[in-house]
Formats: sequence, C-alpha cells, structure tokens
Amino acid sequence: MGDILARLAAVDMHAIQTSGNCVRNISTDAFAGVAADELLDPRPLAEILRQWSTVNPEFLYLPRKFKIALCSASEDRAAVMMHDIGLYLYRDAAGEMLFDVMVGGGLGRTPILSQPIRKALPWQHLLSYVEAVLRVYNRHGRRDNKYKARIKILVKALGIEAFAREVEAEWEHIKEGPAELTRESTSALRPAFSRRSTRHNRRSIWHSAVRWRATPSLPAGCSATPMRTSSRVMCRSRCRPSPVPICRPVM
Repeated sequence: MGDILARLAAVDMHAIQTSGNCVRNISTDAFAGVAADELLDPRPLAEILRQWSTVNPEFLYLPRKFKIALCSASEDRAAVMMHDIGLYLYRDAAGEMLFDVMVGGGLGRTPILSQPIRKALPWQHLLSYVEAVLRVYNRHGRRDNKYKARIKILVKALGIEAFAREVEAEWEHIKEGPAELTRESTSALRPAFSRRSTRHNRRSIWHSAVRWRATPSLPAGCSATPMRTSSRVMCRSRCRPSPVPICRPVM
C-alpha cells in the first residue's frame, strides 16, 4: 500500500477520501482552463471546495458517498446534473461570478438527474451553501439501507421544494460566517492554474480535441485512452501523444 501511495504522490495525486461515506471527489471539465467555450475557469473554486471538504470532521460519516461537480462551459462536459451537487458558474451583466446550484443527481441502479435548488448564488457563498446542503442531507438521509441512502433518494422523497426550504433555513444560520469566500482567498490560488502553465496554445488544444471527437474513426495505429482528468489519443508509433489537454488534476 505504501508503494501505491508513493506512486500517486509522485504525480501530485492522493487517495484521501477516495472511499467511504464522505465527499469523495470534486470534479470539473477535463478541458477546464483551455476550453474555447468556457466562461470562467472553475478550477480555483474546485480546489477551494476540495480543500474545504478534505477531512472535514462534520462530513466524514455521511449516509452515503457524495460527489460534487462544477462547470462553466456552454457544453456541460462535467455532467453536473449527474452529481449529488452540480454547480454551474457564470457571470451576470455586471461581471460578478454567480452559481446555479442543482442537487439530487446520480447514476447507479436508480439514475436521476439533479434539480435546480437555487439560481444566481453569489460566489462568496459557495462554501456555506454547499455546507447547508450537506447538513440537511446528513440529518435526514437514510442510514438503514445503503441502496436508498444517496441524496437523490432524499430529494425525491421530500420533493425539491421541501428540500430547498430545509437548506435555506440551515443556510440562514451560516451564510455570513467564516466560510464566506473573499477575493483574496480565490486570487491566491489562481497562479497555480495560470494559462502560462500549459505547454500548448489554448485554442489549438481545444480545436484538436474537437476534431478528434468529430472524427468517426481513429487514424490507423492509434487508440483512444480515456483518463480521469483528461483524454488523449496515443499513437502506437513513437510519435508523441496528441492532443494533450493540459490541466492540473482536481482531486
């Protein structure tokens, strides 16, 4: 096990909260930071969510595993409606960042798409609103049957309106608290996700990916290799992989 963890650490990955009834992962678009149809780069906020949720003692024993996804592109490649919480990031007419929040999605034996619970949430309240959703789920989610323990079952049982009322009541107590984000807290992370860290031109990466996806069949000698944080076409010859969307993995 130690060797496996060392290998993960060598490529900036880890296995913390990859199992158990906790917030398992924060996902976003595989092309985040380079996508031509992206409104904003969601990776810094995804990283803030990751740091906040990792070993958060309040949510280490949820009724069931929990997954969150963010997207800010016109094409939803993060599949936000298939997650326990889906977050869509955009700007309003004044240029302020806002979130549309959806809850109750999931696949498995009972596939359900999430439903909108709040529109135009100011970005400063991202953590506190997610915390309110998790608190309601932690309080009311079923623990007697793991097949009915996901938040999608709770939302369906209560109804989205009743669930939203519970979340809003909980949020009232914490929305102006220490979880409120500031421009300083988000700006501190942006250099780690700078476009200068990409090895290729942003637009050329995106156009190569679009051409690959539109190709009915792969070129001779090539195979598609799906990856968790990116997708690439790997030629079996000695040529280099192409395209390679460069983005820092968000665990």
